[in-house]
Amino acid sequence: MWLLSTRPDLAVWNAQNQTPSPTPGAYLLGFAPLLLFAALAVIAVLLQKAGYLQDSITADHYHDLGKFLFAFVFFWGYIAFSQYMLIWYANLPEETMWYMARQSNGWAAVSLLLLFGHFLIPFCGLMSRRAKRNKAVLAAWGGWLLVMHWIDLYWLATPTPANGPSFGIVDVLCLVGMLSLYAAVLLRIAADRGLLPQRDPWLAESLAFRNA
Repeated sequence: MWLLSTRPDLAVWNAQNQTPSPTPGAYLLGFAPLLLFAALAVIAVLLQKAGYLQDSITADHYHDLGKFLFAFVFFWGYIAFSQYMLIWYANLPEETMWYMARQSNGWAAVSLLLLFGHFLIPFCGLMSRRAKRNKAVLAAWGGWLLVMHWIDLYWLATPTPANGPSFGIVDVLCLVGMLSLYAAVLLRIAADRGLLPQRDPWLAESLAFRNA
């Protein structure tokens, strides 16, 4: 709802407990775990390249991570299609304006980019078993989906019927600033902590995990 409230023409509508989508919660729920597993894939590979967790994270663990990533790519696509189909079918002016702003003034290209880049391409790319077990390929798809996630947030918050896509230094600085803040907090927390939960009673079983 905070994202929707950034649109002045929807502020009154949102205050009346209405939304331009019948499934906003499910849509946000769809890309939250997708973002999580994409970030995990990238971070795990970077840690191993730095010499950490060499024997702890195996191809079987990456395979399971790839399964989750593939599943939530599909879930995101399902929710995105469901809300579009329901709004298109109902054809109510107060709801269709949400998508009309995203199909005009150049925003249709961004919508198509999300359709292919956030769903169809990674869905096909993550389908094979080999892609899920190859950590370099999985990390590449994780990075790709993180970029698509940022474009998705941009697509949710920015469009209006009067303006087209624009990308400036402020957008870059906001992205770099948030990433830097996240990395600083993560490194600060991890600096004096072990990367493995040594007292976890399930640790041995998790390390010996084998994927079917």
